[in-house]
Amino acid sequence: MAKKIYLSPSNQSENTYASGNTTEMEQCDKIARAAANALQRCGFTVKVGRSGDTIANRCRESDAFGADIHMPIHTNAYNGAVTGGTRIFCYSTESRNMNPCKAVLKELGAISPGTADSVTVNSGLYEVNTPKAVTVYVECEFHDTKTGANWIINNITNIGEAIARGLCSYFGYTYSSGQSGSSSNTPVPDVIYQVYTKSSGWLPNVKNTEDYAGLPNQRIRCVYANLTKGSLMYRVHTLNGRWLPWVTDREDYAGLYGSDIDCVCVKLEDNSNYSVQCRVAPVGGDYYPWVTDNNDYAGVYGMPVDRLQIRIIKK
Repeated sequence: MAKKIYLSPSNQSENTYASGNTTEMEQCDKIARAAANALQRCGFTVKVGRSGDTIANRCRESDAFGADIHMPIHTNAYNGAVTGGTRIFCYSTESRNMNPCKAVLKELGAISPGTADSVTVNSGLYEVNTPKAVTVYVECEFHDTKTGANWIINNITNIGEAIARGLCSYFGYTYSSGQSGSSSNTPVPDVIYQVYTKSSGWLPNVKNTEDYAGLPNQRIRCVYANLTKGSLMYRVHTLNGRWLPWVTDREDYAGLYGSDIDCVCVKLEDNSNYSVQCRVAPVGGDYYPWVTDNNDYAGVYGMPVDRLQIRIIKK
């Protein structure tokens, strides 16, 4: 049976970065999704805590999931002058607590710019002493220096892959980079999409994540999308309503002109080489985590959304 990893990205939206006009929560949501993609590719079963959720809810969800490893993902800060490296916290010096932390540190510490890497016992942290699973509490470099902040922002995928390599090493899994054969040289298709709002009608098309579809504080009602190669299927959930039928490419649009939406789900007709990811942002809030294919939906029931992003990734 596959080992289960619960990823708990930081909910600390008030912690701003020294550069990049971003926050700890936003970047850690990205890291968690990158780590989830890598871990799933390597054979783990993964669950990612919803963006901004409380750590109490995360611990309960981790226990219900039956996690083998509970991994809070954070970035660090000190005095704005020290790029300190990777810090990992665990419950005790027992090998079952210490060894998975050391395995992750070996991989992640090797790529982070700071040199003061460490594994430290800190049983006072709520997400260390509360979950039933062994906790590997990761602080991915220091975000209050420009060097650290820029490195984190520009190395999201590398951080996720390092976490996966570390856990593969600890559990004896074979790490797979997901790049093999000629498929690695095949261009990823573009996804073209647009949304409809009550105030502005149909907004311009967006390609991949070059921008987002929507306007701040204007609730999305409909989605229209296609791929440059292959077929995309998508559907939306109306606010306090129901899931509407699947739509393929631009045979129709997903949604109703008279109803706001709160969730979006996407999938590919042929997903042998690629996956599709999407994310939405609630009106006035930060993006929820990326979701992949129709394994989950993007959004929260009852929360209208004003921004949408979709992208295609290689498996």
